[in-house]
Amino acid sequence: MKAIKIPNTALLDVFGRPISINSKDFHRLSHSGHFDKNSISNHNEPNSKGLNPTGPNIKPNDAHRLTVIGETPLHIAIFYNDINSVKLLIKHGFDVNQRVIGDFYPPGQSRNKQETKTGRQNATRRFFYRNETSQKQISLKNANPETNAYYGEYPLAFAAAFGYKEIYDYLIDNGADPNMQDTYGNTVLHMLVIRDRSEMFNHAIRHPVKKALTDIRNNEGLTPSTLAAKLGRKELFLQCLELSHVKLNDLLTHSGEIYYPYRSEQAACFVPIEIGPGHCLAGYVAWSKETVRINNMATLDMEKYPDGLYVKDDKVTAVMAHPIINTSGTLLGVVEFYRISSAIPFSDDDEDETLKCVNELFTQTYYELYHSMTRERRLNDFLLAVTKSIFQELVSMDAVMLKIMSYAKKLVNADRASLFMVDSRTKELYARIFDIGREENDVLDSSFVNDQNGRVHKQSSSDEHACIHFPMDKGIAGYVATTGKTLNIVDAYSDERFNRDIDQKTGYKTKTLLCMPIMIQGNVIGVVQMVNKKNGPFTKSDEESFETFAVYCGLALHHASLYDRIRRSEQKCKVALEVLSYHASCADEEYERYKRQELPSNIPGLRQFEFSPWSVANDMKPVYVLYMFCDLANMDPLHVNRFDMECLIKFTLTVRKNYRNVPYHNWSHAFSVAHAIYTVIKETKHQFTPNQCIALFVACLCHDLDHRGKTNDYMVKSASTLASIYSTSTMERHHFNQTVTILQTDSHNIFKHFSSKEYRQMLDEIRHCILATDLVLFFENRPKLERVVDNSQFDWNNKEHISNLQRWQELADEHQSSRTSTTTTSTNISKEINDSTQTHQPTSS
Repeated sequence: MKAIKIPNTALLDVFGRPISINSKDFHRLSHSGHFDKNSISNHNEPNSKGLNPTGPNIKPNDAHRLTVIGETPLHIAIFYNDINSVKLLIKHGFDVNQRVIGDFYPPGQSRNKQETKTGRQNATRRFFYRNETSQKQISLKNANPETNAYYGEYPLAFAAAFGYKEIYDYLIDNGADPNMQDTYGNTVLHMLVIRDRSEMFNHAIRHPVKKALTDIRNNEGLTPSTLAAKLGRKELFLQCLELSHVKLNDLLTHSGEIYYPYRSEQAACFVPIEIGPGHCLAGYVAWSKETVRINNMATLDMEKYPDGLYVKDDKVTAVMAHPIINTSGTLLGVVEFYRISSAIPFSDDDEDETLKCVNELFTQTYYELYHSMTRERRLNDFLLAVTKSIFQELVSMDAVMLKIMSYAKKLVNADRASLFMVDSRTKELYARIFDIGREENDVLDSSFVNDQNGRVHKQSSSDEHACIHFPMDKGIAGYVATTGKTLNIVDAYSDERFNRDIDQKTGYKTKTLLCMPIMIQGNVIGVVQMVNKKNGPFTKSDEESFETFAVYCGLALHHASLYDRIRRSEQKCKVALEVLSYHASCADEEYERYKRQELPSNIPGLRQFEFSPWSVANDMKPVYVLYMFCDLANMDPLHVNRFDMECLIKFTLTVRKNYRNVPYHNWSHAFSVAHAIYTVIKETKHQFTPNQCIALFVACLCHDLDHRGKTNDYMVKSASTLASIYSTSTMERHHFNQTVTILQTDSHNIFKHFSSKEYRQMLDEIRHCILATDLVLFFENRPKLERVVDNSQFDWNNKEHISNLQRWQELADEHQSSRTSTTTTSTNISKEINDSTQTHQPTSS
């Protein structure tokens, strides 16, 4: 396998400290799997990062044998957040699912040689438990992610443990699996719980390509949620339940446990209590779903609940345990009431009062749930409206953004909304949309903006970026743009980051602010902020809704930007077509000269197959074309006044100008083929309609427009631009497209007096005939028509037969060749092929 260069990086010792080692040691280490400290002094001093700048040569299938701490170069590159090295290593064959090899510094242990030699399995068990015999006790002392060195075994676990989202996403895109389990059965989510990385946990569980699952158990039987409970990671525990759509009552039902939220000065965690008889009182009440009152602790039933009360207190004289059950009969929890050193027993009134409190709790819960659902519905309606604005109402970027800002302002009940864009060139923020304080229907026209005083005025061309600019490092919006963090500020003037200059310019008093970055592909492209919530400060719920809004705002901005770019490209294309049309059209002097020339009343022998088109002078060929066209048009009395001579002359001369000066597929060739089909139409007993005759003649005249002297196969294999546009019948489709372009040029549409239906039919006929000149299609269709003719089954009323006959326009092409000497035709074709080959021959260095 080909050796590759490992980028500049460093190794770690068993304590996680960088090792200075040069490239030769690194290279030898990669093959031996051992590290000789004495060999360092024999080599030149390495650079500050630990490796010689030249880098070692390491083969991917050998690099996994590194055993300093067991990590491969891929793990090391991830450790240093070196995305370029990660990409390079994966490109050259490093396995994204390669585990670390060998024993390394175990988590949460003291740094000495004995601990280094300890097996990782035992180390991990000690990490979770204070000792191997007491499996219900949790060691929180050693759970500090800042002091332990356990980052998992897979590269993806490393990226997750350090919160490197870009590397995490790249590994996922290249086949890494977040649900693979390491030696201890831990997945990426287990690792994130251990490292207490809430934001990365959120990212992993919602990843659009490969979601991390929350129901995988490790070797200790712990899912990420139960591990979070045991380690006291409350936020992660609740996130795990919410993001995996698991409700607390479902957890109770399926796990057979309830959780007691234990808190102390040192730690906080959720302690599991088994449900059922034979345990403590709370577990029994959870199992029976009945209220239990004990007014004399001496009468505690040791068979039903031998563990007594979970909260140990000798002063407890009476207890009442009440199950919390929702309207569907599902257990949500158990509440216990204690009386300390009191002779007053719990009564029926106490039980009724408890039931009343629980019912009020449910009422409040359902109210909050209803309120939350209402907000969710409003958010969904908003997102639907935004999506429609983006994908259905393709207007200018400002119009889309104005509508989104108006909806967002209503969503969080803000008084004002502003959008600041990042100018990466000047490192400034400028107000693209500023102080939206109007109703939705008033902001649909992007040509209107608010001035500094909140008044609406027409936006001029010089006002495109509004009038407010300030540095990216100034103000709250600047802070958000620089850090990428969301800010929810209750009192703007008490925050030293607040830039009062904007208020001074606008005359508007800012009180509360909710400011969030707009991200596209990991980069901040803008900042959107809501100003002055109408009924108090912005809430956490507002932040969540606003976060969703910011995502769609970025999408809308990106989409509208692309649309603006496409629209500008279309305008440029129109300008280019105008210029091209001007230079590709016939000259006015040329048109005037042919306009003054009268058409002959008769051209002797023109209808004969023996007539040689090569005998016609080049200047006279347009005259012959006009004569043949008019002769065909006069076949139908309705056509007499349907063609303007001005259009016919310009069309013919422009067609001639658009044939390139190639040896064979040139204007003379087109004239000869057009004459051949003319003689067929005039001298045979056909039943083509007058329109079909005209279409056949025009198709023959235009069938090789803008021919480059190259075959379709050559165009495809040379990856030409035309081949990327037309994958099949490349040149034939281009010929037809050029024909349509000429017809659409001003004063060139020879069919302008046709109805829309007739015009479409003429274009269909011309397209059909030009595409038929593709030899691949010709040889496919020839046997079909031959069978029909040989069996005397041809029917002029059969559309398929007519269609196949029109495809034989290629015969007109062959017929014109037969009227010249075989030597001349062969010479021209050979010259054209030879010219094409020489044009694209690679130059020698």
